[in-house]
Amino acid sequence: MFYQWEGPCAFDGARAYIDLSDHLHRILQSRAFSADIVFCTEDPGYLPLLAVYYKESLLPDFSLCLHKGLPALTIRRGGGLKVLTGGEAVCDGQRHLVSFRGCEAGVRVYLDGELAAEDQAPGPWCEFGYVGFFTAGRGTQADVYQYFRGELFSLSLSDQEESLPDWRAAERLPRQDLFARGMAGVENYRIPCLLTVGDTTVACADARVEAPGDNPNHICRAVRISRDSGKTWSPIRLLCDYGGVGRADGAAAIDGSLLYDRQADVLFMLYSHTSAGVGAMASQPGTGFDREGRRLLWGENGETYLREPDGRIVDTDGRDTGFRADVWGRLTRDGAPQGSICHGQRLFRQADTSFLQIIESRDRGETWSEPRELNPQVKEEWMKFIGAGPGTGIQLREGPHRGRLLYPVYYSSENGRTFSSGAIYSDDHGRTWRRGASVNDGRLFEGRIISARDVDDPMANLGECQLAELPGGRVRIFLRNPLQHCTAAAFSDDGGESWHSFAHQEALPDPECQSHVLRIDEEERSLWLFSNPADETGRVRGTVRLSVDGTESWCAQRLIEPGEFAYSCMAQLPDGQIGILYEGRDLAQRFVRFPRSWLSEAGQ
Repeated sequence: MFYQWEGPCAFDGARAYIDLSDHLHRILQSRAFSADIVFCTEDPGYLPLLAVYYKESLLPDFSLCLHKGLPALTIRRGGGLKVLTGGEAVCDGQRHLVSFRGCEAGVRVYLDGELAAEDQAPGPWCEFGYVGFFTAGRGTQADVYQYFRGELFSLSLSDQEESLPDWRAAERLPRQDLFARGMAGVENYRIPCLLTVGDTTVACADARVEAPGDNPNHICRAVRISRDSGKTWSPIRLLCDYGGVGRADGAAAIDGSLLYDRQADVLFMLYSHTSAGVGAMASQPGTGFDREGRRLLWGENGETYLREPDGRIVDTDGRDTGFRADVWGRLTRDGAPQGSICHGQRLFRQADTSFLQIIESRDRGETWSEPRELNPQVKEEWMKFIGAGPGTGIQLREGPHRGRLLYPVYYSSENGRTFSSGAIYSDDHGRTWRRGASVNDGRLFEGRIISARDVDDPMANLGECQLAELPGGRVRIFLRNPLQHCTAAAFSDDGGESWHSFAHQEALPDPECQSHVLRIDEEERSLWLFSNPADETGRVRGTVRLSVDGTESWCAQRLIEPGEFAYSCMAQLPDGQIGILYEGRDLAQRFVRFPRSWLSEAGQ
């Protein structure tokens, strides 16, 4: 051991570091190198722990750092720079140990005593070039010095391959990837949904089959169910496949939202369907239907056709063309396949717009119905995109609209640049739906009154949203928005038909991302949980908060995931615990469960 330092010492992220340059000669020609660093931090940014470099060089020859909370190694070997990343995020304010071991048999990085990343290629552990600085707590990135923010507790360096120190890692909530790259042959999953239906918990996500990214893309609905409060899950099933391949020619069923009608014992799933080449920004105005609710189609030369309820395609005079199109857009003639109306070389083409569709299950997620079209009921001709929240809808339990089904939605105006949020609702158990006003209707924005139809400033965007029922049947909507680095909210006193008191919630920091809110009813009181990436600039630091006063204030919070955390959805599991499905590292849809008391204890 040629260097050993004991702290603790706070590092401000601006100028504090430890200069080890006098010891640089000990490692430049060494055949092995060991480093052990004990630290804590809550910063999810780029944080150097140990680095060897020349001034503000573009990249260091050796750097052991944290990035989005994950331990990362940049090292020059094998004729070039290699970057290794692994382990779990550790920007949680707890003490952690990062260890490096390098020799001629390869290099390894350990996190809390467990192997996190390695390169087994033989050769010198590092091939140094022209270097002059060896520091702890400072490194260089893109010609700029970067500094560690947090506390260092100890640092040990050796030019021998030392054994790992004894270390007991802090306990973490167990995690399970329900939907992750490669599962069921799918390239990528996104947009988690989670809902408990009696003794069953249903999870779903976008299955982006051949390529990542939003639509335009080939996207299906992926579903798993659990009968034991999330301990085990069924295999992934893919639903709502409209066909095509990848981003170039794939049709989509994107952005799901689940809702359970307790009175009718029916589970609904809402989503947005688009043809190949059509996404949120490329959607054209219109509902895609005529006044009688028949789907509009266009022939190869632009002629107008109609799809009758029984699937027959007729011209505007009612003459049967001999073609049929089913609910999935598959085209046939005399029973023979003829392509699709939503992808490929199309004999008939449906409107290049967004279609809000709904499916239902009467056996708690085992089987699902064919889709029903909601555009004729809830979309206006001036709207381009329309989509679900996404996450979950709610059924009101109290007040004059008790039993009403409410789904959060958002849609774009004719300019296509600005989105507005609101709700659709059903008072007949999902048979028919109506759309209420948007939060943007009548909203005071930068000194003027705006409306969802006429708003044209992207800074007025109110996009993905979620609903919470408050005492007495009052409804609160939580809104993604770009104007401030926090979630916004508004109230409805008429069951989601209109909104008032729009305001940004400074207590809910947010980097402009979907969030989720969950109401839990206990014997003597109701509780509300809120989840989101609680960071003003990045989708990190996934946090769950607790309210006991109808979301007016948040009395407790817990950090679920210190590192990468994007969209999320929560449910109370049949055994009473809380489940959360969230987008973690590499967009894996990760499931975590915890007792509700674990959250409330954080506020004591």
